[in-house]
Amino acid sequence: NMPWWLLGMSMVATTFSTDTPNLVTDIVRQNGVAGNWVWWAFLLTGMLTVFVYARLWRKSEVLTDIEFYELRYSGGGARFLRMFRSVYLGLLFNVLATAAVCLAAMKIGEVMLGLNKFETIGIAAVITVIFSSLGGFRDYFVTVTDANECSASTLVTIDAIPNPTCEVSMVNNVILGGDGELTVDASGGTAPYTYEWSDGQTTQNATGLNGGTYAVTVTDANGCTTVCDFTLIAQSGLGDLVWEDINHNGIQDPDEPGFEGVTVYLKDENGIIIDSTLTNADGFYQFIDLTPGTYAVMFVLPDGYQYTDLNVGTDDTVDNDVDLSTNQMTMNTTLDPGEFDWTLDAGIDLIPYNLIADPCSCLNNATNEDNGQFSEEILIFSYPNETWTIIDQIGMYSTASPPPPADPIPVPNGVSLNEIAPGEYSYEFIIVDSETYIAITLTNGFDTFTIENTCFYPEVNIEEVPEGELCITDDPIILTALPNMPGTLTFFVNGEEVSEVNPAELGIGSYEFIAEFVPDDTEECTATIITQFTVVENCSAFIGDFVWNDVNQDGIQDPSEPGLPNIMVIITGNTESAPYADTTFTDANGNYLFEVPPGIYKLTFELPDGFLPSPQGVGTDDDIDSDADAVMGMTELFAIEAEEVDLSWDAGFYPKCDNITSPGTISGYQF
Repeated sequence: NMPWWLLGMSMVATTFSTDTPNLVTDIVRQNGVAGNWVWWAFLLTGMLTVFVYARLWRKSEVLTDIEFYELRYSGGGARFLRMFRSVYLGLLFNVLATAAVCLAAMKIGEVMLGLNKFETIGIAAVITVIFSSLGGFRDYFVTVTDANECSASTLVTIDAIPNPTCEVSMVNNVILGGDGELTVDASGGTAPYTYEWSDGQTTQNATGLNGGTYAVTVTDANGCTTVCDFTLIAQSGLGDLVWEDINHNGIQDPDEPGFEGVTVYLKDENGIIIDSTLTNADGFYQFIDLTPGTYAVMFVLPDGYQYTDLNVGTDDTVDNDVDLSTNQMTMNTTLDPGEFDWTLDAGIDLIPYNLIADPCSCLNNATNEDNGQFSEEILIFSYPNETWTIIDQIGMYSTASPPPPADPIPVPNGVSLNEIAPGEYSYEFIIVDSETYIAITLTNGFDTFTIENTCFYPEVNIEEVPEGELCITDDPIILTALPNMPGTLTFFVNGEEVSEVNPAELGIGSYEFIAEFVPDDTEECTATIITQFTVVENCSAFIGDFVWNDVNQDGIQDPSEPGLPNIMVIITGNTESAPYADTTFTDANGNYLFEVPPGIYKLTFELPDGFLPSPQGVGTDDDIDSDADAVMGMTELFAIEAEEVDLSWDAGFYPKCDNITSPGTISGYQF
């Protein structure tokens, strides 16, 4: 039905292909634009094809050149011509022509589109297949030849009966097993349809399914069939119990209750929270309808509780799975399709707590600034019927201790607290002023407490406390103090209130001094200081001071020069009643001290091995010179009065130098 001119142009157009531009390009490159006349000359034959041959071709009523040869040539010669032309065109000409076209297409694809040769041929092949499938196979050309080799041809179009199609979709996933449901939707073909599922069901919906692949065959009214399928992946789940582990054994016991209202988070394999829930009245939780994969569970610990021991025993269904090192999470669990893990439990128990009942309760029994006592009571709150034991302590004393100034009795380790009410445990004890007590307690090896406290009596800070021996000739002691809080301070000597201690007025004898400070704050303790002193007639004096290493041998104590330890010092002399002698040794710093009655004395210093005496009496400062003579190591005689303190008697020594008696020899090989 095509017009003759369109048919002719189509015939001409089909002589052009991808190799034509390459040919033209090569002609222009080799011969310039004028070289195009080589193929422009074909315009004449093209015009003849469009305006002459096409009209004649249409008039002959043939569609192919084979028909033309049958019409133009007949007999055996025509048969040979047709055979030769078929072989020539099919095996030689068309192969070469197709190869040239493909080569040209590959070059164009490479230069213009950046495609390699395989990509170009592949794309062209796909386009050809698509074109052929859309329309190329619908039309068939039929030639009928009779016994006389007369033939007739025609074009036949076959319209196929449409086949049905189907698509399966999920209605319900497999969550707990046997609860999956699929449905199939059919289209095309001719309704009505029948269904046959691979598990034998014959309805449009297949129910009660587990995980797996299900196929359905759909048949329409013409008996045409199609098959489609769907794979159900069974969902997974996990969960179980949060319980109160009352006996601390890390295992769920029948009488231990679940814990309601605990928040539980579900995490994926990357540790990201993807869901949450709360435990029910019985302590159970669950996460279902989970895609198979890797999960972990994290619990939010209720206030006042702690986790019990991890993975106790061999039964994973009754132990505690919370690992504190992973931020209160269980270990990862990997769920296969349809798998449920009901072993992820959390055991918790009450965190015992403690308090100090009536802390720092004053006993008001101090006799100095350091020994005042207090009573205290420790209370621990936990589960009933436990045994709390003091396993170590510092500064805790028994309530049976005697009052100061006697030493208190320490609380022995191993003492158990008393359960004074269900789950309430008590222990009463004594502590001492300014001492910190530490009591470490535990219950059956599960929980450990460290409890500590420090209590203080008021600080009286008396400037000078009369104690020991006072010389009857001593000046009066004016009693003053600087307490660290407001209050009333009263002094007593042998029960009589005083404001000073005057040895001359008191006379020779023994006395008791009491200072009592009552704070204005009634919550504070009353501080009492009690001392004993004696007024004597024969009073001691003090002599001493320093033996040093006189490194620079100048006879004067320099700040960098150290003392000499363990040097013997002898004092000799006469008192008013008798001769006197005594010996002592310098301490680690080179100091020494004598307590002597009044009299006239001299000192003798032992010469240390390897040392020589420093010059005597150098300079004008008697506190830093050397007072021992270089021959005997003695000082001059000096007098000292009662209660006088004379710390000016020093001795310096320096290491002696040994002369070299043999200089040795000098080697001939020196470098």
